[in-house]
Amino acid sequence: MIRELLAKNIKKYRKRSGLTQKHFAELCGVSSSLIAHIETQSCTPSIAFLEKVCAVLQIQPIQLFEQTDLSK
Repeated sequence: MIRELLAKNIKKYRKRSGLTQKHFAELCGVSSSLIAHIETQSCTPSIAFLEKVCAVLQIQPIQLFEQTDLSK
């Protein structure tokens, strides 16, 4: 449940920022395949990576775990 929520929120905020997986990955300093794996819940990101995600997306860490309407 938490991994699914995290994956969906990362994808939601990435898309809201107008970033492709490739560009987002470049900004985070990782491969685009890692972003794809995280967004499909194939792997679990580290806390250090989540800090980087928050910095790139300019969001607070708590936002990655909030249950909201994930369809937007």
